[in-house]
Amino acid sequence: MGVGVSTDPIYKTAGTFYLNTQLGADLVTNPNALSVPEEILLDAVSGTDDDYFVMNPSNQVPMNTLLMKEIYLDQMRVFLNTIHTEFQVLYHAVGKSGFAMEIEYKINAEDQLTIKQARPWASYWAGENPLTDSSAIIGLKAYPNPFRDVLHLECDCEKEIFIEIYNLIGQKVAAATIDFRKSQRELHLEQLDPGVYFWQGFEKTGGRLASGKWVKI
Repeated sequence: MGVGVSTDPIYKTAGTFYLNTQLGADLVTNPNALSVPEEILLDAVSGTDDDYFVMNPSNQVPMNTLLMKEIYLDQMRVFLNTIHTEFQVLYHAVGKSGFAMEIEYKINAEDQLTIKQARPWASYWAGENPLTDSSAIIGLKAYPNPFRDVLHLECDCEKEIFIEIYNLIGQKVAAATIDFRKSQRELHLEQLDPGVYFWQGFEKTGGRLASGKWVKI
């Protein structure tokens, strides 16, 4: 199982993709305390044999062994380039430097690399306007921000909203359904570590209505 981003949001290198891979079904976003995922920076364009760098090896495989074997890295380079190129057109993001795609992938029992899902990297939405013409939820208020454990949410809209929260590398770390037909709501996020998080709000139909950034202290 793994998460990839068509940029490098952690080390801020240029021209690289970020891959975070975990052995088996152990979750990348919430692994076993003793399980260390493999972190790789993969060159977006392969110009030499040395076209990737292991930032952190996995402790679940023998030393000097890759979870993402080179054959998978070559495939991943093609996949991420294609996904990034196609989706930047779909999201009207051509030429926008902050745009990136985040994917989830796995390698099955037949040694086949599969992309499970793809979505825009969450932090991109923090500075973007909603994709629908709905204005009701644009007035969504969350306070305090920065917050400690609980966010108070208010909105004049009378609808049910699905909220997803992502960390800085685009991994979904929390989700909740808020029914604003029942007035003010509280979002309990005690489980999150202090840091910066990006969020998106969706209707039942899947249309993104709002997005932004929250800071936990």
